[in-house]
Amino acid sequence: MNIKPEKRLVAVVGLGYVGLSVAAVLARRGARVFGIDRKEEIIASVNAGICPIREPLLDDLLRRMVTLGKLSAHLDVGVIREADTVILAVGTPLDLNYQPDTGQLMEAVDSISPFLRKGQSIILKSTVPPGLTRKTAGYIEKKTALIPGIDLSVACCPERLAEGSMIGDIESIPVIVGGLTPENTLEIENFWSEMGWKTVMVSGPEEAEMSKLADNQWIDLNIALANEISMLCHRLGLDAMEVINAANTLPKGSSKVNILFPGPGVGGSCLVKDPWFLQHLGRENGLTLSLPGAGRKINESMPGYMVGIIEESLDKKGQKLEGSEVAVLGLSFKNNTGDTRFSPSVPLIRLLWEGGAKVRVNDPWVGRQQAAELVAGLARVEQDIPSAVRGCHAVVIMVGHPEFLREAPYWKGLLGGSCLLLDCRNIFDPLEMTSAGIDYLAPGRRVPGDRSQKSGDRS
Repeated sequence: MNIKPEKRLVAVVGLGYVGLSVAAVLARRGARVFGIDRKEEIIASVNAGICPIREPLLDDLLRRMVTLGKLSAHLDVGVIREADTVILAVGTPLDLNYQPDTGQLMEAVDSISPFLRKGQSIILKSTVPPGLTRKTAGYIEKKTALIPGIDLSVACCPERLAEGSMIGDIESIPVIVGGLTPENTLEIENFWSEMGWKTVMVSGPEEAEMSKLADNQWIDLNIALANEISMLCHRLGLDAMEVINAANTLPKGSSKVNILFPGPGVGGSCLVKDPWFLQHLGRENGLTLSLPGAGRKINESMPGYMVGIIEESLDKKGQKLEGSEVAVLGLSFKNNTGDTRFSPSVPLIRLLWEGGAKVRVNDPWVGRQQAAELVAGLARVEQDIPSAVRGCHAVVIMVGHPEFLREAPYWKGLLGGSCLLLDCRNIFDPLEMTSAGIDYLAPGRRVPGDRSQKSGDRS
């Protein structure tokens, strides 16, 4: 069935980071898009052309698409009946036992089922464990008189996006398509290709579901590798970034070695949960998988490792962590987003508080009310960088927001030479910062030309 983009009617269920970004890009590519969400404040915000989330490039795109009448938001799920394609982009978090919580997905299916009609395509964009697309199709069949695979085309097309670069990722990353039947795969591949996307067709929804989990398992393990290399380089007095950049020049397979960069932990909704999805799936199938838990253990330990470095650095000055004033810059889980889900800043702040530090925080991408709720009882939220850092014994850069990327004289003026500036994201040049007289430290880094050893030196 060939439908020109401008004739496409698409419903996107769930207007979070993924759903809203996908809806806006589909509208830009010509489709008429109905966004559906159960939160009235999100509906009102979108229809006013105001983006309810902070994501680069999305504000302007959303405003233009709403103004042009290409995108509208609805509480009424009944608009589903007008769409030829329905995209499910609701959350699939972990429950308290680190198992997939599919409650939101099932609620969404319940809500749309009365309005589904023969000939529609249903696309799961949510991250789900293998088998859930097929299980969801079975649930739809029970709720309706329609047979998925015959009356409805159903496929899993997992999102593979990174917050902070959502729009660019949506535009450039190929869409994986795994349908209930080969005919469903072709039908839904046709939708994406006619809208201008490159696609990767796989044998079925299970392969599509597993590909997303494999992507995120690779990323989590790769970051864990980088973190352990960085910790070892810190002990040996080597520069981890120099080591990693050199290692990445080795050709291997069709590409090169690609070790990612170290950091103070891994956050966000997918990178944290997807390895546990795999671990759970392994147990269900009689396997004890070692790698998912190993990567998680390393990356979850990084906030504690950073606190240890702060304590060690303060001790060298005769200053204890208890009673110290410490500023943490960055509450979101990464740069260029206000998403705080599983942010490594939160456990770091808790550990500092438990150690007796007086903690201040600032994040220009996170609203003050949200920030205050996130660190309630642990830290004081400050309105700007100067009020957060002045008079502190240590300042910890946890996120590489552009607002923090100031030149050395700016930081020298705020911090003087006695306050430790711990750069957990490697956003500054070590030589530039130390040359300005700043007590600067980035774990696993050294100033070029400085061969002095760190703790645990080689004899």
